[in-house]
Amino acid sequence: MAELIEYHGWAVLFCRHADWTDDDWGYARDEVQKAVSALSEEDGHAAHMNCPANGGSVVALNGWDETADSPLRVLRRIGEVAPHSYGELVVFPEASPEAAEARRYRMSEGVLRGPEAVGRALE
Repeated sequence: MAELIEYHGWAVLFCRHADWTDDDWGYARDEVQKAVSALSEEDGHAAHMNCPANGGSVVALNGWDETADSPLRVLRRIGEVAPHSYGELVVFPEASPEAAEARRYRMSEGVLRGPEAVGRALE
């Protein structure tokens, strides 16, 4: 079995198109919910989407897997269906409290960028 990575992330569904309708938002939320639901707890993932009454939809992702492909797939889908969404994913190369380095992926304007190397503990 391969080493497990650990990841933590979030994304806000967002679109600033003035002509977006309630149906457009419904479609975007449904598609994101399908992507989130594809991440199963049995496989080491914990993901959910909050849809509060004020209209802001937020996805939270965390878990352990052999690669970051699954959470990255969710973030890409969010960017496809809600074009101005933003968020980030931090991936630790091993599931260990001693992991001092991480890779960070950032989504802005619905475009996923990364990875960027992120810090070492201060000595």
